[in-house]
Amino acid sequence: MGRSHAYSAPDVPPPEKQSWSQRHGTTAQWLAIGATLLVSVITNVVLIHNRSVDTDVKRTDKHTDALVDKKLNPAIAQVNQHTDGKMTELG
Repeated sequence: MGRSHAYSAPDVPPPEKQSWSQRHGTTAQWLAIGATLLVSVITNVVLIHNRSVDTDVKRTDKHTDALVDKKLNPAIAQVNQHTDGKMTELG
């Protein structure tokens, strides 16, 4: 019978110390995260601004409509009275 040889495991070098970027990400990854956050903040600011502007426009439109009605309603009533009077004369 042959002799049995005990094989020892080869020496494994200790793990290399990881650099900061290997542990926490590269500059490009951090810039991508920053850009994403910046775009989401800008999007929300624009959304809030547009809603505010839309509300102001609606408020202004209602005010303008009230001013136009205040001016025109008496004139329309006068035209209708005149027309009714002329129709009565003809009929």
